[in-house]
Amino acid sequence: MDNTGNTYIGLNGQKYTLESKLGSGGEGDVYSILNNSLQVAKIFKVNKPGREDKLKATINLKIPSRINGIVRLALPEDILYKNGRMVGFVMPFVDDTLRLFKVCREKDKDKDAAFPDYGWKHGVIIAYNFAELIEYLHSRGVIIGDFNPNNFVVDGKHGGLAVFVDCDSFDIRDPQSGKRFPCEVAFAEVAAPEIQAVNRFSGNHTVESDNFSLAMHIFRLLMNNMDPFNAIDVGVQGISSSSAGRGNRAIVKGECPYVRHLPYKRIPDGSLPFEFLPFDIRELFRRVFNYNEVTAIDKKVINNRPTAGEWAKTLRKYATDDRYITTCTVNPRHKYPNHNTECPWCKLDRERMQIQNNRVNSETSTAIDPPVGIQIGSPNTQSTQNTQQIQSNANNNSSKNGAGFLVRTIGIILVFIVFFFVGINIGKSVENERGRNIVEEKTGHTNEYTPSTSTVSEETQKPVATATLIPTSTPIPTATSTPTPVPTDTPVPQETLDAELTVVKGIIDPSTGEEIFIPGATVSSYLWPDAANREYSKSDLDGLTEGQARYLINEIYAREGYTFKNELWQEYFEQKTWYEATIPNEVFSEDPKRYLNPYEAWNVDMISSYQHEHNYVDYTR
Repeated sequence: MDNTGNTYIGLNGQKYTLESKLGSGGEGDVYSILNNSLQVAKIFKVNKPGREDKLKATINLKIPSRINGIVRLALPEDILYKNGRMVGFVMPFVDDTLRLFKVCREKDKDKDAAFPDYGWKHGVIIAYNFAELIEYLHSRGVIIGDFNPNNFVVDGKHGGLAVFVDCDSFDIRDPQSGKRFPCEVAFAEVAAPEIQAVNRFSGNHTVESDNFSLAMHIFRLLMNNMDPFNAIDVGVQGISSSSAGRGNRAIVKGECPYVRHLPYKRIPDGSLPFEFLPFDIRELFRRVFNYNEVTAIDKKVINNRPTAGEWAKTLRKYATDDRYITTCTVNPRHKYPNHNTECPWCKLDRERMQIQNNRVNSETSTAIDPPVGIQIGSPNTQSTQNTQQIQSNANNNSSKNGAGFLVRTIGIILVFIVFFFVGINIGKSVENERGRNIVEEKTGHTNEYTPSTSTVSEETQKPVATATLIPTSTPIPTATSTPTPVPTDTPVPQETLDAELTVVKGIIDPSTGEEIFIPGATVSSYLWPDAANREYSKSDLDGLTEGQARYLINEIYAREGYTFKNELWQEYFEQKTWYEATIPNEVFSEDPKRYLNPYEAWNVDMISSYQHEHNYVDYTR
């Protein structure tokens, strides 16, 4: 139904006349408003019970749609009525040309128009703005719930600000009545495992499930649009791409090949390696995706997911500080974390070219090599005659020589043996699949799932006409990077993560000869786990011993790859799964802060000041 020209009344009697239809979605149509370029109207196709109350509750939240004059949220700003019946609402106008899923694509005309020189740092900036927006909403008591990438717009005119365009689906509570209005939808491809394990999404969304979905989108932005749960099967039946719908099952079972060692899966060809990312970003992803089918709904695992605020704080330094970004000398669009020793994008291009060449060579080889016994270009009749002649000669030779019978007998036996073992493998595969189906029945998960592919299909995105999103800070500008070497680390083996209770041998303090006790020390633990993304204070040092204070500085140096001059310290940190000695002692000692991020540098200075105040021996290396 076309509502162009219709006039509707707002909550306070204001009149809105619809001018032209701008777009259509599953729930309603969006129209421009006559003599009003700042707002649009959404008219529902069906008026569901309770929708009017939820719109009023959203307005009661008094969350501004604009920050610094820029629309960040397409929040309801008025409710539309026709003959006393609610028919829709008014929201800010948003240019929704560049949806989030388009930005994630490697090639997209709308993205290229907004960001002609788009590179990895753009993705970091957009991810930062995205996380900042979610943090803001969470601080106002809002749970997003539906993280469909079609609900998010990237504002190219303002440096990549994130804008939310489907705000009437939020999970909220009316500040006046206290009534909760849950989000009743979810985008299964990015939904948390505890959400996917229920029959109805309504009422099950939480801040923690939002944190999972946020990480899914950030992964796509930073990893060239790869889905963290997309993988290649390498089981007994050979190598094959993950089938459509594999995504939900993989999320429920925690089958992320980037953070877990899965003997039956590997990351897809042409993917960036997980080690491409900086260590602190990898650690955040591990906290989200390092679980299995048993621990997927464990409260400790769910609560350990990084918050939107943690993501924003970690991403901000890569978005604003060029010391952490390198620009490729061959292609200036190639920007990457500078702990990489070569341009990952150039390497990826070479690998893709090699894969393509192998495919072409394979196809060419198949076309040139004829079947045995058939001559290229010979008529079928001639081929048949040749085959018959060959068979006749073989039979004659066999009859003349008793060895022919022995050969045929051995061949039959070998064929029987092959079929016997193939049958065993097929039986095992069927039994394994039966076991998986039993597990799915117990968890309530069905075989209906959303494909987990590296590119979100545009056809699956339901257009959401207009939108506006909420306030945030000024967009982070894009900048050219200057390489500064930052050491990499060794990825933590899954067996180590699963055996987190492994205790490391203590460290003898070289300054005093006494053992330094490190509480809860394991092969993958830190005394200060957030030293790379948080400014600690001197009060955090209260209760620590003199040796533990010295240890903390060394731990910060170690996480950046420092090679210790003292054998005792070197031997201790070599026990850590995250430690890799990449920077020689004499190089690092010339200017340690060159290799530290701003948080680490702050913490080292603060600890050193604390040591001097207490007359502690300040030996560190």
